[in-house]
Amino acid sequence: MPPNPDANDIFSLRRVGKKVVVALKVDFLPGKGVVIYRNSTPEADNRAIMVRIRSGVKKYIDIVPDAKAYWYWIEAIPKTGKPTIYGPLPADPNTEKTVNKIEKKALF
Repeated sequence: MPPNPDANDIFSLRRVGKKVVVALKVDFLPGKGVVIYRNSTPEADNRAIMVRIRSGVKKYIDIVPDAKAYWYWIEAIPKTGKPTIYGPLPADPNTEKTVNKIEKKALF
């Protein structure tokens, strides 16, 4: 499954072994925060919340349980309105991926 076409430059993944760095490329300010999800498949069903971070935090380091591929989503929580989910983006072992580009002004 390809990444959301309207999620460009929102976040990137860098994986080395079991360590996955999720780097946010947008501050999501003045939003409430961001939720990072992970799943062992590119399907949204049964994805797990890894962390909730406040707006302005730009990085999260995840440790995956094994060497297989994982998929990540981020959910931007605005102060008002509906949250927006971006992804999935694959974290294959020893790879770096970036999601597609959108205008920052369209986020909140």
